Amino acid sequence: AADSSNIRVLSELGLKLYGSQQFEKAASAFSIALHRARLQNIHLPTEDQALAAELYNGLGASIEMTHKNLHTAAFCYKSAFKSMPSYFVAFFSSIHMSTRLCDWSNRTVEFNFFETLLKENTELDSSAAGPIFVLHYPVATETIKRVIKDRAQGVRNKLASEGIVEPGKWSQKHIVPACPLITTTKRFSISLLSADFNMRPVGKLVQSLPLFLSQQDVDVHLFSLEPWDSSSVVETLVMGASSAVVVKGMSSQRIATTINKAGSLVLIDLNGYTDGGRAEVTILRPACVHVNYLGYPASMGINEFDYIIGDRTVLPPELYSRNFVESLISLPFNYMVCDHAQSYPMTMSENPPVPNARTVPGKTFGYGNTTVVANFNHLQKLGPNTFNQWMRVMSNNPKVSLWLLKFPGEAEYYLSDEAQKSGVSPFRVHMTEKIATEDHLQYKRHADILADTFEYNAHVSGLDAIWAGIPFITLPGDRMARRSGASFLASLGAKELIARDENDYGDILQLLTSDSHASKLSTLRRKFESLRLTSPLYDTPAWAAQLLQSLRMAVEAVTNSAKLAHHVIVPPPNHSAQLST
Repeated sequence: AADSSNIRVLSELGLKLYGSQQFEKAASAFSIALHRARLQNIHLPTEDQALAAELYNGLGASIEMTHKNLHTAAFCYKSAFKSMPSYFVAFFSSIHMSTRLCDWSNRTVEFNFFETLLKENTELDSSAAGPIFVLHYPVATETIKRVIKDRAQGVRNKLASEGIVEPGKWSQKHIVPACPLITTTKRFSISLLSADFNMRPVGKLVQSLPLFLSQQDVDVHLFSLEPWDSSSVVETLVMGASSAVVVKGMSSQRIATTINKAGSLVLIDLNGYTDGGRAEVTILRPACVHVNYLGYPASMGINEFDYIIGDRTVLPPELYSRNFVESLISLPFNYMVCDHAQSYPMTMSENPPVPNARTVPGKTFGYGNTTVVANFNHLQKLGPNTFNQWMRVMSNNPKVSLWLLKFPGEAEYYLSDEAQKSGVSPFRVHMTEKIATEDHLQYKRHADILADTFEYNAHVSGLDAIWAGIPFITLPGDRMARRSGASFLASLGAKELIARDENDYGDILQLLTSDSHASKLSTLRRKFESLRLTSPLYDTPAWAAQLLQSLRMAVEAVTNSAKLAHHVIVPPPNHSAQLST
């Protein structure tokens, strides 16, 4: 066999550098190792195949984390899987990279293979596919549940690696029970756990929540899984909280005991299976009631999570019943909290002028009477079904242009190609860089319509657009992540823009972009600018009151029902609350 000891040393160095988030240096280590492997002609059928696969995969992951040269990362993942066809981690990364780049050339084959692979290999750990990524994949619900189940087992395995094989026994020994204290606790207490208490979407959405809860005689304790940044978001969060602690780097046991010492009745995990999350903390049950909310719009697949928060639209009974281990807290209007009324108290004229050209940093487009259809999602949330409807509208109306963000920029090549295949000039597809936080809403007002993505709905970007007064078209789908847009519009009072199916979505978009309905689009814009100020969608104090009501009911249900959670249905104002089994 070829002498691969030096190459393995470089591979281990690459892994260490990657683990310390020195991604460019890690990429260099893996690249040098691959070069040496080629010089030594390492192409043996067993051990060295695995080494080559690991090197390609490590190089791909390192390049991906630099957020540059994603084409190269995609090539590396495919090379890793080609080097060792049983190295499924590389395959999972490869299909994820295809969705990021909007490379749909082999989409059907790739995802058919993905689903077949999971069906035929019941012992395969599919968690590397990413529970958050599979939510926008074109796969069956059972496939998603399989990935969630495997990740949930991985969380338990992590606890076992820390010496906690039986979490229940550990909790009995180290956790002070919170539920019996309900009769003696004067103030209701809530803990929030997140890696996103900073200038990130979740942080921006929840930043005023501690303040509005504290105004209702509630203690709010923040436990941050990442260091604080210097943003106004952190300032607002910390000012409203009773306490704020950074727990990054702590063991699961220490985080759990730290939260438990705060004496909170409720722990809300705002991460779920997103970057930086620590789901194992909930398994140790540091509070009375444990809630999955906001960061991960699906079931955690972990029985120690008592509840997930939704509403009638985003989690209807027929969708909830077969897909969640958590009991349901159903809020009366919108399940998603937002802070726009506090963070962006922008004033808008009733009838904003339409400029002759839309100018954003680095680009001018939409000259004359062009209608600009926009979507501001990460492009991995976009799939061919949505794009085909956009192209259908644009091919029928040359006055329509499309505005997307470069999330990532390399996707422009593939989207331009897809547009050309549809008979639409790529020059009508305008892609711009991400706009600075303080300016983005004013610039986004240049869009005439926000067209949602079927594969994974707009979440924060949808709320941003509606707050900016942009009419919003959506199509609800078969999972929670595909129904947030409908939740927003139902709460706003604009259900006429919720499509019944893909063709209906395209028909609505075509109607609103036609010259004959220009006045209807202007009327819709005025309606949105009015509704955003009067509907429940952006009423954060009222939302906080509904959340508190639901959590009090949840604690009561768990306390009085031998710790069996019941569904909590929070009614609209002037109606009676409900508990259901």
